[in-house]
This record gives sequence, structure tokens and C-alpha cells, in this order.
Amino acid sequence: MKFIKLSCKCGAQLEVDIDNMQAYCPYCGRKLLFDIDQMEVVLAEKEKTKRAQEKTKRAQMEYEYKDKKDQRDNVISDRNFKKGAVFYLIILILIIGPISYLEYKENYEHQVNNEIQVSISSEELNDRNYIDVVKIFESAEFKNIELIKNDDLVFGILSKDGSVESITINGHSEFTEEDWFPADATVTITYHTFPEE
Repeated sequence: MKFIKLSCKCGAQLEVDIDNMQAYCPYCGRKLLFDIDQMEVVLAEKEKTKRAQEKTKRAQMEYEYKDKKDQRDNVISDRNFKKGAVFYLIILILIIGPISYLEYKENYEHQVNNEIQVSISSEELNDRNYIDVVKIFESAEFKNIELIKNDDLVFGILSKDGSVESITINGHSEFTEEDWFPADATVTITYHTFPEE
């Protein structure tokens, strides 16, 4: 029920029930009939109220529609994201799986053949101290390590005492960290030192 204010003949403000088209004066206590001017105001107010309610209802419906649409879009977006993630995961598995399997198979075959993989390249070992290099090969489980002194240092300026001059594994002087050698391969480490007096 909605009320609007109109003036009574006694000067008091009337309370008008728009839905029931009645007016009541709270001051003098009597019900009053509308005259034509008052009826137009009442009807105009009723129409205005009706339009405001429709506008509010329409806005509420639009809001609810937009909210549901946003929820649907979010669900679709989540589904698309999940589908994309699953697709890329499958592609990744299809690419990495065979590579990993081949790598595993190759490593397994080397281990069955009692071979050891070198953990560092020959280039990285040059000029290091021979004691450190021996530890690297021992930790890789090479057993046959030969040390050769090269008494070529005079001042120790160009090369330091104990620095590696060359390394060979079964006669191979160039190797990488991916190369495999038999476990009984001979590792020959030649290093610089001062001549004994």
C-alpha cells in the first residue's frame, strides 16, 4: 500500500490509499471523496509508482540475467581452461614420455653392460687441481686411475703446481658428460708439477 499527501478541506494533510482509491483525514477523522483534480493526481501518482516498480523489476531481472550469464561464462571459461590444460598435458606426456623411456632404456643398457657415465666434460677439467679431478672420477666409480707427473714447471706462473694438463679415458681425450665408458676403463690424468731436486 502506498500513500501520497493531499490536503483536506479542514487544512490537514490527507493520507490517500492509491490502491483502494480512498482518502482519510487523520485530523478530523473522516473519509473524503476525491474530486476530479485530486483523482488526476492520484492516478498520475499511481501510474508513476507502477512505472517505478516495473523499472525496478526490469533492472532486477537484467541484473539476474547478467549474473547468470557471467556464471555461465565463468563455467565455460573454466571448462575451456581445463580442456586446454588436459590437452597440453597429453601433448607433453606424448612428447616427454617416449624421450624419457628411450633415455631410461639407454641408461639401463649401459648399466647392464657395466658402463659408467662421465659426469663432467674434458674441457671443464683442464687446469683444475688433479686431486679434485681424481675425486670426481672416484665418485663416478672409476677404479683404474693413473696419475702422470709432468715436471715442466719452472716458475709456476703459466700453470699452477698440480693443475691438470690432460685427461684421457681409454685413450679418448675429448669426452662430454653424456659419454659412457666401461667401468674398468683406464683414466689417465697428467698434471703439471715442479721437477724434483
